[in-house]
Amino acid sequence: MTTKGSPFVRVRSFLTTAIVLSVALITALPATSSGALAPLTPRIINGNTVSANTYAHRWNFIVRLVDPAEPQVFPYGGFCGGSLISSRLVLTAAHCVTRTSEVTGVTTFTKPLAMQVVVNNGPTLPSNGSEIRVPVTRITVHPNFDGSTLDNDLALVQLGTVPSGSNWAPITIVDTVGDGINFGDEQWGDGTGMLNSDDGPWTAGWGNRSTNPDPSHGNFSPTLEQVEIPIKADSACQSNFDGTDATNPFHPVTMICAGTNSKDDHDPNPKDTCQGDSGGPLIVWSGLAGNPG
Repeated sequence: MTTKGSPFVRVRSFLTTAIVLSVALITALPATSSGALAPLTPRIINGNTVSANTYAHRWNFIVRLVDPAEPQVFPYGGFCGGSLISSRLVLTAAHCVTRTSEVTGVTTFTKPLAMQVVVNNGPTLPSNGSEIRVPVTRITVHPNFDGSTLDNDLALVQLGTVPSGSNWAPITIVDTVGDGINFGDEQWGDGTGMLNSDDGPWTAGWGNRSTNPDPSHGNFSPTLEQVEIPIKADSACQSNFDGTDATNPFHPVTMICAGTNSKDDHDPNPKDTCQGDSGGPLIVWSGLAGNPG
């Protein structure tokens, strides 16, 4: 029998086999551009729409990073996701708040005034510009972030004020020792992959829902989409890089391999993230009793 407690987010980068690009555990993938801000890339593929009830008990910590120049968050969608880990602190992907030149390898950092955070009161994004926008006062990127390899792809965004509304709550970051949860290599990779429970791991976002996205903003979801994705063996992602792209290696110490694809997994409905889902969460449930799955 399995009982659910609170959702946890695991702070470690992970790599999806479906697109074979590095994404922060928090779901990150390299992106195209969003105004003066960081690139766009991932989307929820073959997921399902989140109900108000599911949002309240599972996703009420998820936020959107947006360009202040965009008049409203939908249909523009924002450029990345993030997770509230306290009332004024958001965890996201470093590549969402930086730009790295493919020519020089030099990384530039987004200034706080060039970004806002949208904290939603439900799964549906308002289309009239009435969303809750919070100013950003500071952005801290992991000191060992590598914009070329996306290693240590983590960043913290400090909010200028506590968000208004009452339908949001910070998520807890996994304490693998204090919470008595085993996230050793035998679960997170090292040739075996994580044993999937009957409820997760999950990721979510308001990103693009199509595997063949329109270059316009028209494919972004007005309602939060979620998808249950399997954690894969480290070797599944490592083999995708061997002999193909030495500049973006899979690093099992700081990355997690996750997702499915139609070719390697023979899955006609591959599950993954895509444009606009970068920086969003990958969550697992605490309070598990008995053997998962």
